[in-house]
Amino acid sequence: MKLPPAEAVSHMLTDLLGRACIARSTAKPGFADQGIIGVLVNRAGETKALTFSDRSFVSLTGAALALIPRTVAEEAVKKGVIPPSILENHQEIINIATTLFNAIHSDAEHLKLGPTVATGPACPQALRTFLVKPAARLDLEVEITGYGTGKLSLLV
Repeated sequence: MKLPPAEAVSHMLTDLLGRACIARSTAKPGFADQGIIGVLVNRAGETKALTFSDRSFVSLTGAALALIPRTVAEEAVKKGVIPPSILENHQEIINIATTLFNAIHSDAEHLKLGPTVATGPACPQALRTFLVKPAARLDLEVEITGYGTGKLSLLV
């Protein structure tokens, strides 16, 4: 399975959020940070890819989607608690991001968002292993105009 290019991520987020978003490759995966794993599954429910969003990316994108003020998103990051409405918005963004994979693999398996899982001790070992040893990965730092910067990783 192939990964989408950073430019495709930038375009998807810009279109979705209605503001310029620039995704740049970064060597820092950010897995030491707390965040959310999006499990992308095929029609049979098999895990085929993951997304990892650090807490900043979760909060900033979730807020930007609903035009929630940046200060609310930043406060959520500081407190370490993402409000349910912001988390739901972020999950919708990751759900839409599956189109990036499906566009590349139009003749292959269709992916959809399965569960989302917080990183930490309760995170299943299989997901932790996938995070550190994927077949391929794209680690991005994403700047969201008017909101700030967060990290997003795509893994297959």
